[in-house]
Amino acid sequence: MGGKDHVCIITDQDLAMAVAIAEVFASSIYRNCRWHIMENARKRLGPFLDGKKDLADDFNDCLDKSFKPQEFETKWQDILDKH
Repeated sequence: MGGKDHVCIITDQDLAMAVAIAEVFASSIYRNCRWHIMENARKRLGPFLDGKKDLADDFNDCLDKSFKPQEFETKWQDILDKH
């Protein structure tokens, strides 16, 4: 990479990796893999989301269509207020 940091790094939700990436690639944007986020959500929230299409749609919209942290925070708060 010619001494340049990656622009964006996507990994699973491993805390040790997040810490190491922040140290080694300080200017890179670090994100969690959507698949891992959804897998953990399914395991923890699956029964809660089952049969609640409106809530599931809002949850997916929050994850899929939030392109900036503030967008996510606003949509997440809307979900909490609505449901």
